Amino acid sequence: MNVTLKSKVTKKGDLCICLIDENFPINGDDLVLYEKTNTFPPIIKNKRYYKMMNIGEVLETDNLVPIKYKTPIDHKMNEIKDDLKNNGFHVNDKSKIIFKQHVKSERKSCSCL
Repeated sequence: MNVTLKSKVTKKGDLCICLIDENFPINGDDLVLYEKTNTFPPIIKNKRYYKMMNIGEVLETDNLVPIKYKTPIDHKMNEIKDDLKNNGFHVNDKSKIIFKQHVKSERKSCSCL
């Protein structure tokens, strides 16, 4: 079965994912996982966001995440994809997450006049 895996990070710092059945996107049927996973319940609702983890920081806006959280988010997303592939799903990834580099502000007390 082909599914689209959407991911986003909320202002509260929650990494959320949503699965959409590509073959029957309008269908509201549940997606059943046959192999036990650590990340998902045995039955997943189609087109519903699930909270997977919290990065531990409140963000300014949705999906604009500091680069230091890229590794834990990528690790969790790879774990999720592996669980889905082990259950027979072909995963197409659509992420809304944008990683940003922290810009240091210049100290005015150190600048020359």
